[in-house]
Amino acid sequence: MLPVTYGDRPGFNPRCVACASRPDLIGRPYNRGMTTTDAAPTTDWKSLNDRLVAALKPFAAPLAISFHGPGETPHAARVDGRYPAPNEHGRTGQVPAGCVFWIQGATDTFATVAADHANCSVGSYTHGFISLEEAATKDDVGAVLEAGWVDQAAVMSLPHVAERPESVVYGPLAERDRPPDVVLLRINGLGLMTLKDAFPDMPIEGKPQCHIVAMAKDRNVVAASVGCALSRSRTGMRSEEMTCVIPGTRLTEVVETLEATVGLDRMMASYASADAKRFG
Repeated sequence: MLPVTYGDRPGFNPRCVACASRPDLIGRPYNRGMTTTDAAPTTDWKSLNDRLVAALKPFAAPLAISFHGPGETPHAARVDGRYPAPNEHGRTGQVPAGCVFWIQGATDTFATVAADHANCSVGSYTHGFISLEEAATKDDVGAVLEAGWVDQAAVMSLPHVAERPESVVYGPLAERDRPPDVVLLRINGLGLMTLKDAFPDMPIEGKPQCHIVAMAKDRNVVAASVGCALSRSRTGMRSEEMTCVIPGTRLTEVVETLEATVGLDRMMASYASADAKRFG
């Protein structure tokens, strides 16, 4: 018998709080990860975090990313880190590239601004801090083009955040008290398999990797990346690590779909394991 998905209940209406709090056919509440009030359901981010970890078994805690526009006050303080001296072209930043904040944000919550990201012009572009025209004038973009690592067409077609942010906040999903724009995880091959099984149309990207954040934020898609040489060098990510992103607005739906997929995969693995015993 196939596992029952959470929404497979007679008379179920996902917009109805009373229906959402009613248990499914095997006794689980539909809205695990949600708490209800007389007004509307609220999200339990810690619960969703824990369920996401159980489903994908990431290398580090799920990372919540929030973009804040001009005039919006970020919900975390900016850390004034020391900037190294700029190179001969005037390029520097708080970290070698914005993807380093993915590593730091798995354990601490903090805000960043454009200057903090500025040592990596590609990441600054994909996150909306600078325009494509500005990025094209930077020496590091020139270096990757000159080396043939990417071509001009690839740079011009990169997904990027359309609205320029004033700040970007990073921090552990489990510590959130408000919806993030994007949730990023560092996963292994098994996690990628689970995601692809759950979302067959999920794009799996390559370099430069940071553009998948824009895909989740502006295109509302679940996406993954096998990584890129620049990011691995700057972050220290291991060879077996890959990244995936989930739009914050879709997190509950994605977690539920992943859980159903994990159940099916386990059932098929058990079947295959039992069948293999015939071979000694």
